[in-house]
Amino acid sequence: MLVRLPLSPTTNNLFVNVPGKGRVASQEYRKWVQTAGLTLNVAKRGQTFGKMLVQVGIMVPRKNRGDIDNRAKAVLDLFTVCGVWDDDKQVERLTIERHDDKDLLVSVMPYEALGTQGGGGE
Repeated sequence: MLVRLPLSPTTNNLFVNVPGKGRVASQEYRKWVQTAGLTLNVAKRGQTFGKMLVQVGIMVPRKNRGDIDNRAKAVLDLFTVCGVWDDDKQVERLTIERHDDKDLLVSVMPYEALGTQGGGGE
């Protein structure tokens, strides 16, 4: 599965402290989940990865000045909320790269499809 998503908020902007409620999703994060969730639900077309291990590749826009890993949490959580997998604990391999585009590109494939390529210490 390959999907193009709008750029997610940074990890630092996903949650805010609200007196009497504790940590809650920020307005920016809730808006992104709604927009990106619609895009993801259309793109996945019924594809899910159930209980299998998966590899996730995230390509972050090069023009984004933030840390390269600062967008991964929102993406992984979105895929869980949208039912692409049961839990992001199923992610066996996560790669993050920069690319020349304005959006996030996310690819997901079954981990066993990788065979023994690049497995640590094999």
